[in-house]
Amino acid sequence: MELEHDDFSMDVSFTGGTRVVMISGEIDLAVAAELQAVVTGDEDVVIDLSGVTFLDSSGIAAIVRAYRQQSANGRLLSVRGATGAVSRVLEITGVDSILPLAS
Repeated sequence: MELEHDDFSMDVSFTGGTRVVMISGEIDLAVAAELQAVVTGDEDVVIDLSGVTFLDSSGIAAIVRAYRQQSANGRLLSVRGATGAVSRVLEITGVDSILPLAS
């Protein structure tokens, strides 16, 4: 499954029962609700942020809400690939200490 907007795209695949969500572009208010919906469900989820160039507070909130929902349902949500400004935002907000990092 692939979802695209002007400066944002998500490609969803499955590996061994885990949903892998590859994100590219900007995560902001315009896509936060859609992102949250895609990264919650009945399987463990890995969010790959290696293609993300911008992450605002609404994107962070969507990921944290999804993490909490997944945890409440006994499912894992982890992130990988955050670099540059995106990694820095996760670090400054303390979200990097909450979310598990996937390899």
